[in-house]
Amino acid sequence: MKRLILRLMSALLTFAVGVAAVSLWLNNPSPSPQVIHIEALPSIPKLTEQPISFEPKGSACGYIEKGGRFSDQIYESSDGVGVGYFGGDYGSAARAERELGRKLKEAIQIIERTSKLNAKGRRVGRVVALFPPIAHHKESASVFWTDGSGFYAIDAPSLKHALEFEKSIHR
Repeated sequence: MKRLILRLMSALLTFAVGVAAVSLWLNNPSPSPQVIHIEALPSIPKLTEQPISFEPKGSACGYIEKGGRFSDQIYESSDGVGVGYFGGDYGSAARAERELGRKLKEAIQIIERTSKLNAKGRRVGRVVALFPPIAHHKESASVFWTDGSGFYAIDAPSLKHALEFEKSIHR
């Protein structure tokens, strides 16, 4: 019986302390927030966007049936995006153009059809196209061109990376 009375007294004391703490807290309003006046901050220079650079990560090469050699290379951009670069000799200009046509059948949008200068200063056909998204990316983009019997492709998960890579290899 003594133990029960002791427990009840302990519970009653805990309850009384809790009620007192709550009443003190409710009766003392918190101080009003202070207003701090901030003078104009000095202008912060805008960060200029750095050009994207690319580092080779791997490559493969082999032979194209009824054609010549091909090279397939993987690069990683300075912002961590993978970009593929393919170049192959298809044996004739007609076969290279057929490969271009086969690739473009999968495109969801042709962004641009132009020409560009090759290493010898001759004009060659160039196509920029968007493809269905791959994995978690919003888009997939490629830049294609043919040069005689050669077919070339840059594949990237964004149009920005595909065009930046193209610039980097033609500097």
